[in-house]
Amino acid sequence: MGTAFAGWHDLTQAQRNQAIINEANSYSNGSYGGQCKVWVQNVVYDASGSSVWLPTNADNCSWNYSPYAVARCGLLDWVSAGEIIQMQLSSAYGSGPHTLIVTSNNGSQITVKESNWCSGNCETVRIANVNLSAVLRYGRLLHYLLRPVNSITSYK
Repeated sequence: MGTAFAGWHDLTQAQRNQAIINEANSYSNGSYGGQCKVWVQNVVYDASGSSVWLPTNADNCSWNYSPYAVARCGLLDWVSAGEIIQMQLSSAYGSGPHTLIVTSNNGSQITVKESNWCSGNCETVRIANVNLSAVLRYGRLLHYLLRPVNSITSYK
């Protein structure tokens, strides 16, 4: 979508998080986004001005470590706007991991932007409001804070 700007490595973490939110929001509801993880990778890549490509999965719920992301595992109520969540859903809510971008967290609800959110593999983008007390029953998650990197060549 291309709302990225130069100087990613000079930005504060809050500015990088806002750039990710801005890029995610450039996709209108119902637009094609593809698989959830690939969509998030593309959003971060575009938001960072082609500086950051998130790593591949290590398993169903976590990503391989790389210079692109700092991981922390915890409950959903810990997340901040602009962070990326990859969460393993329980069998009652889906068959595998789901990746999304947090756009806000007011303590009782998070708002997210996501692609491929439906069980029918719809691959469309939407905004969703998630009640934290309901979603915490889904399981644990791994989410990432992005940090500056020097090169993406070996990871993309």
